[in-house]
Amino acid sequence: MLTPKEHEALSKCKELAILLDEIVSEPGRMLPAWEQDSRELMSHLHMLQRGIMAQAAARMYPNLYRLLGDNG
Repeated sequence: MLTPKEHEALSKCKELAILLDEIVSEPGRMLPAWEQDSRELMSHLHMLQRGIMAQAAARMYPNLYRLLGDNG
């Protein structure tokens, strides 16, 4: 299960994804590099989301996965 702060972080990732999509596109038309630029930006956000969600797995299986910030 995710903590309230993890849910908040994931929500902010979603908000940022929407904002970044608006930055690289213009209403009503697609710019030539929009798809590639959007995909590149979203891949970084997905990496953050996976890191946040990995916390739940680390808490459930502490012998298999480590929590972010843990040196173990």
